[in-house]
Amino acid sequence: MLPNVGYTCSILCFLVLMSSGIEAQDKTIYKVVNEDGTVTYTDAPVNSPSATIFEVDRNTVNQSASLSPTSSPIAPLQSTEAHYPPLEIASPAPETTIRNNQGNISIRVKPVQNPSSPTYALVFDGQIVQKNSTGLFNLSGINRGAHSYHVLLLNNTGKTLASSPEQVLFLHKASVLINSN
Repeated sequence: MLPNVGYTCSILCFLVLMSSGIEAQDKTIYKVVNEDGTVTYTDAPVNSPSATIFEVDRNTVNQSASLSPTSSPIAPLQSTEAHYPPLEIASPAPETTIRNNQGNISIRVKPVQNPSSPTYALVFDGQIVQKNSTGLFNLSGINRGAHSYHVLLLNNTGKTLASSPEQVLFLHKASVLINSN
């Protein structure tokens, strides 16, 4: 027999009794501490020296008064950060197949209008691989296959101001098994 089963059942019974609301208010609840230290809550009288009447405080009963609508709407918070539209990746197009045996890839983002000291970060296959202020990323030595990527616009503290949608590209390399004769 598991030692925590009685404790779990006791807690479950207690929660059921507490959640019954009005029914729990009208009944007497007994708290019994068993020999093994577990606590049992019950609504049946118990002949045990450790049984005590458990008083349910009215504040524990979940009741709510209806709320009246507010007379004036809450004003939205004003942000000190400029809001930027989502970044757009100029090249390559989504789901493009790039053929390059050296694994070289160029990713370019369309520049954002009037950012103060922009920092672009390229997230390639789930990791930030490059950061710069131009939005042009040249990668080399990339393995063949499918790769996901997106670009972030960061402020000077590293907070993300804007992001491009995640895209996928496919890198194709010629097979080394093909005879070049």
